[in-house]
Amino acid sequence: MNSDDLQKELMHAFEGEAAGLLSQASQALMELEAAADADARGQLYSRLGRCLHTLKGTGATVGLMDVAEVAHKLEDRLAPFKSRALPLAADEADLLLKGLDVLRQRIKAHAKGHGGKLVNPSAALPELYGGSALGAAPGPAPAAAEAGAPRPAAAAEEGGGFGEASWKIDEAQVLGLLRDVERLREHQLSLRDRRLGIARAATGIREGRVEEARTQLGLLEAALAHDVENAATLVELLEERLKTIHSLPLGRLQEPLARALRDACRQTGKQARLALLGGEIAVDKRLIESLRGSLLHLVRNAVDHGIEAPEVRDAAGKHREGVVTIRFEQEGNLLLVEVADDGGGVDPERLRQAALKRGLRPQAELKAMDEKALLELIFESGFSSKDDVTQLSGRGIGLDVVRAQVRALKGSVELNSRVGQGTRFTLMLPLELGATPLMMVRVGAQVFGLPVGAVESVLAVAKATLSGGAQPRLDFRGQWLDIADLGALVGLRPAVAPDLTQAILILQNGGRRLGLLVDTVDGDAELVVLPLPEELGMGARSPYAGASLYLGAELVLVLKSEWLLARSIEAPASSALSRRALVVDDSLTARAMHRAALESGGFAVLAAASGAQALSLIEKSPVDFVICDIQMDGMDGFELTRRLRAAPATSRLPILLVTTSDSEEDRQRGREAGADAFLSKRECASGRLLQAVAALRER
Repeated sequence: MNSDDLQKELMHAFEGEAAGLLSQASQALMELEAAADADARGQLYSRLGRCLHTLKGTGATVGLMDVAEVAHKLEDRLAPFKSRALPLAADEADLLLKGLDVLRQRIKAHAKGHGGKLVNPSAALPELYGGSALGAAPGPAPAAAEAGAPRPAAAAEEGGGFGEASWKIDEAQVLGLLRDVERLREHQLSLRDRRLGIARAATGIREGRVEEARTQLGLLEAALAHDVENAATLVELLEERLKTIHSLPLGRLQEPLARALRDACRQTGKQARLALLGGEIAVDKRLIESLRGSLLHLVRNAVDHGIEAPEVRDAAGKHREGVVTIRFEQEGNLLLVEVADDGGGVDPERLRQAALKRGLRPQAELKAMDEKALLELIFESGFSSKDDVTQLSGRGIGLDVVRAQVRALKGSVELNSRVGQGTRFTLMLPLELGATPLMMVRVGAQVFGLPVGAVESVLAVAKATLSGGAQPRLDFRGQWLDIADLGALVGLRPAVAPDLTQAILILQNGGRRLGLLVDTVDGDAELVVLPLPEELGMGARSPYAGASLYLGAELVLVLKSEWLLARSIEAPASSALSRRALVVDDSLTARAMHRAALESGGFAVLAAASGAQALSLIEKSPVDFVICDIQMDGMDGFELTRRLRAAPATSRLPILLVTTSDSEEDRQRGREAGADAFLSKRECASGRLLQAVAALRER
């Protein structure tokens, strides 16, 4: 290997290593801004220092002296803060993040062979160099290439360690592929032997040894069947290994998205933090790269248009710091992505006026639009609800790009918003074009698919043990389960009583079970599931995860198991009003978690950050039940419960108290105050909340 080839290999390796180090350093800097504890700051400074030291040393090793120099300058700038674990001011963090951006850009330029066009580092970071270029390598004038500091959002768009160099394969993955290749080679030799055996049998038939040839062909047929089964297994193993190699956890998006949110807050003077749930889900690396741009747009949009200024949130009884929650969830081969904020929401009337002002629709058409149609205007090119143009908005581009990107991925996007409570964007995307195992069932002439993993058992009604009464229940392994008619749940027919010719599927999800009544069960099938067209209005609250073709011709609607289980706990005559829940907790994270769980069960959710705010909300908007944390500043959960019980309008309102300690003392005080049920925070985190709510409503 010549020296040029060696240098290229070293650069390729360094680019991948540097991407990870820069991502870690950026995350540590953002955490430092919020760290109030000196010990925590000390650990973060140590982590940040290690990243910079490694970048400096490795950069010098591969001959990138400008990279080593910038890293050294950043170390020097950090030293006074690190030595005493001092708090890091936002302006100082801005400069250090800017330095990381410059490092990222320079390393990419060197990796592409464009290092000679880079300007002196001091031109990009004059604050870091104190206005001088001492020790800097000579370079062309600034106008030739690198134009100073990157835009605030550039790091989030360009960085994050998603370049080709960051796609790493570990030794175990390579060894696994080599073993599979060896097995394929053995399979190839086996098939060659089978072909020779068939040739010998054909010779035997020509020579009159028919019985011997028949026996030989019978043995070959059995052997070939075994070979076909082995080949199918090998193909599945190889497919799974390749998927694993080309997959990354969605949590890799945390750093670029947190950076985009931080920069947007700095530009607008607002306060917000990012909560990312489901980051452990691994998906195709190309999907992450394609999805990143849309999520960056939505995060900036949440800050600019959703989260209110701190003083406005104070006046509304909200925490000064808003929260932008990104939740990932996998259903079969579909990925559900929710981007939600707890800001001011979208006012449909304001959208109507903005569209009229920009001439996007005739006045008569806008006047006739309902709320859903008005919300759709947000995705149109040229639409903006702001009169002034800023770095973040006002140019009429952004969300139209999001919809175009999502559609290019064969997905759909939906917007839901409540004035004063927040906005939620829901993206549904295919994870891949691979097949998903489904249980095929029929209701009348319609075929439905259910994820096989959600079907615990299949029973014939004729052999099932059912209770009597107008609403029979099923005895399944000593547990009485509700029975729901699938046709009634999806609106195909009125609910029917179980018939001896029908079947019952036992669905399970999150610890809940349901007997699902269907007309017939066709069995298992592996189908490619695609999202339904956006024009059909199918979104996150739809019962359908997508659609496919069965037996080459029949349309299959693929159902969401969690939707069926959540829908089954609704009372038949329930209305939107009777499905309203109030979550009271002074923790933003807890409110977000409870809201997500309840909304997945079909509930409309109001949230309050204090007992006083809860009382005010209930007075304006009656709710079906209350979930309240016990330990809150000011009015705690016990006091709120007593006040609700003392008021005639809420004296019989079901109340579930959530406790951290789960002590008998807390439960006794709660019972004395009038609480109906209790749940520990650990039980909430493990998915028990919907179960507890269902039990409370039945009671």
